[in-house]
Amino acid sequence: MASQRIGSNLEILEEIPSTNTLLMNREPEDAPHGLVLAAEFQSQGKGRQGRRWFAPPRANLLFSVVLRPKTPLSGLATLAGACSVIEELEALGVPARLKWPNDVVARAAHDQALRDGRKLGGILCESKTEADGGTRLVLGIGLNVNLSEADFPREIRTLASSVSILLGRLVDRDPLLAGILNRLDRAWTDLEAHGGETLIRKARFLCDTLGHLTEVQLGEGRIEGIAEDLDSQGRLVLRLESGVKRLLEIGEIRQTRRMD
Repeated sequence: MASQRIGSNLEILEEIPSTNTLLMNREPEDAPHGLVLAAEFQSQGKGRQGRRWFAPPRANLLFSVVLRPKTPLSGLATLAGACSVIEELEALGVPARLKWPNDVVARAAHDQALRDGRKLGGILCESKTEADGGTRLVLGIGLNVNLSEADFPREIRTLASSVSILLGRLVDRDPLLAGILNRLDRAWTDLEAHGGETLIRKARFLCDTLGHLTEVQLGEGRIEGIAEDLDSQGRLVLRLESGVKRLLEIGEIRQTRRMD
């Protein structure tokens, strides 16, 4: 299957249940590498752990990207998506950071409302093995763009924010999408050519979870420790009170306080 730049093939639909689901279910020939499917509204948008993603029509960026890695890179795809979003937001003047493993949050130490991090968006990566043995990754990205505080359900108004709230103006979503896709294309090209060293270095710098005393929900249990590092696969290195280090691939994070 011929490779193409991410975003060179872009489809925009008015309303569908989920961009991720549609691209996961397409026939292989209709889901080439780099294909981007965006929606103005998702009736069944998905977040991590089966959660629904809140998004009113024509306000946010809701899109999914087909990635066909030549080598096993699925563990780094979420980080590539998150870093691409964060860097583009930073270029606009939005103080964005990564809350491991897949949340983009607004964080500013000088702003009391943003000190604990308000969610701006999230990334969901799904994968499947094709009949020919190849891997299809579908990287879904949802980003709150032109939402006012009143647009959010009351129960999450102190937990979430949007690009327009932080900038104090409406934002043209088209160049924002283009900027994210261009950054993702460069990140993916570097991953394929040189491995994850550059991406991990970038993710460490952008990851707000590092340095925090962190509680992690794992199934029915919880563990707590210092979020110390990201390893070469993007896993969180958690140092427990005993000194033992745990490598985490998934987990529900609750950051408590910085330890530096």
